[in-house]
Amino acid sequence: MTFLPMVERELRERARWRSTYWVRGVAAFLATGIAGFVLMFVSVTSPGSVGKIMLGILGWLALPFVVFEGLRNTADSLSQEKREGTLGLLFLTDLKGYDVVLGKFFASSLTSFYALMAMIPALAVPVLLGGVTGAEFWRLVLGLVNALFFSLTAGTFVSSISRDERRAWSATFALVGFFVIIIPALVIALQLPQLSAFSPFTAFWLQDATRYSATGYWNAIWIPHVLSWTWLALASFLLPRVWQESGARRRQGRPAREPQHARRNRSRMLAVNPIWWLTSRHTHQRVWLWIIVSVVCLSGGLGFLAAQGSPVALGTLLAAAVVLHLALATWVAFEACHSFAEARSTGAMELLLSTPLPVRQILRGQHLALRELFLGPMVLLVSVEICLVAGQITMWASRNSGLGGSIMLVLVLGFCLVWFVLDLFAVAEVGMWYGLTSQKPTQALTKTVVFVLVLPLLLVVAPCCWGVGPGLMVAKSVIFFTWAQSKLEKEFRRAATERYDFPVVPKWLRRAPKKLRMPGNDADENYELLR
Repeated sequence: MTFLPMVERELRERARWRSTYWVRGVAAFLATGIAGFVLMFVSVTSPGSVGKIMLGILGWLALPFVVFEGLRNTADSLSQEKREGTLGLLFLTDLKGYDVVLGKFFASSLTSFYALMAMIPALAVPVLLGGVTGAEFWRLVLGLVNALFFSLTAGTFVSSISRDERRAWSATFALVGFFVIIIPALVIALQLPQLSAFSPFTAFWLQDATRYSATGYWNAIWIPHVLSWTWLALASFLLPRVWQESGARRRQGRPAREPQHARRNRSRMLAVNPIWWLTSRHTHQRVWLWIIVSVVCLSGGLGFLAAQGSPVALGTLLAAAVVLHLALATWVAFEACHSFAEARSTGAMELLLSTPLPVRQILRGQHLALRELFLGPMVLLVSVEICLVAGQITMWASRNSGLGGSIMLVLVLGFCLVWFVLDLFAVAEVGMWYGLTSQKPTQALTKTVVFVLVLPLLLVVAPCCWGVGPGLMVAKSVIFFTWAQSKLEKEFRRAATERYDFPVVPKWLRRAPKKLRMPGNDADENYELLR
């Protein structure tokens, strides 16, 4: 018998996917393009440090890319098999838990690993330009590979114990976000360097020669690596034991006594908009969101008090705020994409369109559900950020530091908040449109994040756009919001029922060349008959 037969089968299948090839091509093209932009503009202003700047920009863009790629490819890999009922067929054979887990893991990680490998030549260009040693380059590559492996294994583990797609994605985001974002924030806020070795971010941070520590770097490599293998071992052990529906889950269909507050909320939502109630039934999302935002706000407040207005701590808090804003915008995009994509895949969207509900009411119900889920935590986050900035300005005023820094801080905070709010509106609308037109929720989420959040950010990073970057970020959010809103209002019904239409044949395929046409066979007539 072939060793790990599932790995061989899954790799053969994944080799036929077009995305296996074009994702790495796109990754290589973007990395090379960014390196070219940096080389073109930074070499004029500071030629001596162009290599260091280029490696820093490419590294900071590559880290969130590999983390998101791991989440995107593995968060729903095994839970999808559970929902479709195909996982039980695999366990009717002689396959073990590690056969299935490793098969799905290698197949899911193939595209991500190839994309990272395609970026390595661009990451090596700074070594040729000077200012960067070969050791720094290889430490960065090793840190990125380790972060990708950690993200892939964490997603596989969560997917092995989950069945619902929404919960699998949320739990994977929470688990990876805790290790990549929360732990570094706690290290800075509470001065706990002992925790830094558990985060893959630490190895990425220490790869620079000015911050390098051999003990800290290699501890941040092997500890997350051991955790990654632990995720795989737990997934292999638990999957054969949890793939079946439990008795409690099978009894969910039985009528149960509904709590009084749940009945009141249901009546209130149904009176306003039935789509609001239909989309807002997943209450665990709201609890997790409040917990995450509260922990982050508490950590930021403690870190601010401990730093006593330190410029380094202030810069760290601002960078953490931007990262948190992007993470929450991604969460909003996921919720917006998933609702319509799930309704379309299950056929519920066609049932909704057969009711007297107009399209505007369906869209309004989705907006109400998103507002109920995210409004409270976002108000808390923005309030804490404003309080921290007010505290920083008060400290500067007590030290007679001048008004220049205070004015600049207020401008930076104001831009970040406007950018954050507009991004939330943009990803909500674009996510709903792509969720309606994409085959899978993961495809819709990827399109939304890449087009609305990532590509405009890459444009702003380009030195040629530094002067107009804030205006571009605000303008792109308004443009995306307007475009998606227009699409939803005008083409909602067509997009929701498009899979039932006759496939559109391009004009260049409707008529075969004369040398290929058989006598008495008219391609146009056959095409019209098929229509």
